[in-house]
Amino acid sequence: MINFKKVLLFFGLISCSSYAFNIKNNQEDIMWGLKLQIFAQQDGAITNTQHTSTNFSVQNARIYFMGRLNKIVEFGTNLDFSDNNALSPDNTARAHTGMKNSIVKDAYINFHFSKALNIMTGLFMDPYSRISLTDSYYTIIPTMEGIPSINNTIMSSLKGPMFVNPFTPLDIGSDIQNGYRDLGIALWGSKFHSAVKYYVDIANGRYDYELSDANITSPSLKYGFRVELSPTFLGFSNNEGYMDEDTYFGKKNIMVLGLSYEAQKFSNISGSINSKSFGADFLFEKKLKNFVPNVQIGYSNMSDLPQGMSLSSYYVGAPEKATGYYIQTALLYDKYIGIGKPSIALRYESDKDSNVYKLNNSYVDAKINRFSVFFIYYINKESAKISLGADFINPDSNLIYATKNGNTYLKNYWDYTLALQTMF
Repeated sequence: MINFKKVLLFFGLISCSSYAFNIKNNQEDIMWGLKLQIFAQQDGAITNTQHTSTNFSVQNARIYFMGRLNKIVEFGTNLDFSDNNALSPDNTARAHTGMKNSIVKDAYINFHFSKALNIMTGLFMDPYSRISLTDSYYTIIPTMEGIPSINNTIMSSLKGPMFVNPFTPLDIGSDIQNGYRDLGIALWGSKFHSAVKYYVDIANGRYDYELSDANITSPSLKYGFRVELSPTFLGFSNNEGYMDEDTYFGKKNIMVLGLSYEAQKFSNISGSINSKSFGADFLFEKKLKNFVPNVQIGYSNMSDLPQGMSLSSYYVGAPEKATGYYIQTALLYDKYIGIGKPSIALRYESDKDSNVYKLNNSYVDAKINRFSVFFIYYINKESAKISLGADFINPDSNLIYATKNGNTYLKNYWDYTLALQTMF
């Protein structure tokens, strides 16, 4: 029999976990706290020789510090810890998700001269797209497992190379298992009451990290820029801070168009190539009586990428290209039902690689399509929420046959996820 007192106590503990420790002393303001994501998942079989599995995991455990030393100097860091339960795959089923290694996720110093002028340096979110500027704790849909899970399987039991994710920037994070982050300096700010927000960054990038690697003969930095435009004259606005969020829960009307560009030169004994990436994204959110609809659209085009699966095997050949787009929509009912507010979200994403895979000695386009549906119960906005949903991952026939290894090959599959999140 269910003990309802214990259930109510559990949800009560979740609902109160929205306040971090805070110290204020004159102009100093320092805050720290703990963030947790706990997942229960039924993982589908990615290949014909695997079986489904049900796992519990600490998807993320983070201690964070952030603060201000005076009117100008700000700082912050996110420390993500391994859950010691990220089992290595034995190719019969999927490995547990979660952090495999403890890492410094972010570590930055920001010089805040005004809303319109900030200079940030350190390890920070790559300002390439709304995806890379939105931390996993602020996304509506908690899972982004399609391409990473397939790539893990390709590298462990199938034939490479890995599938190129068009929404992963040309950043250092892709090389050190810290996605969407880069080491460098960024000039950024917001002007005209958030009508215009801009970013200009110079950073290590994807090809500049392992300088001692003999495969890289002429390392170069990555540079990029991004601009976000909001029609404030129509009553809309944008977030004026550095990072973006998936939803603002109807507290303000949001309409934002983002445009971005990144580039970095790769050179080694095989030649040189100038990799570049262009992105565009759009967010609309507006409260309509008791409902808050949310619509997002995104596109990314990466071109002139070197061949190869990793930095040590990159070489200049037929220029690789990766393109992708997504459409995501959500609907929040902005009234309490019980102790929380319910929401439903849908997402469709399609990603395509060109000049990456071969069939019969000829390059073919390979695709991965993903459909997601999630029900979210917000107990205290992002500080305490429960998500339940499913992801359908569908690799196309070209990717299946190009990565086939003997009698083992990719297949489409469903993942089911129950995700709990708290931020204190």
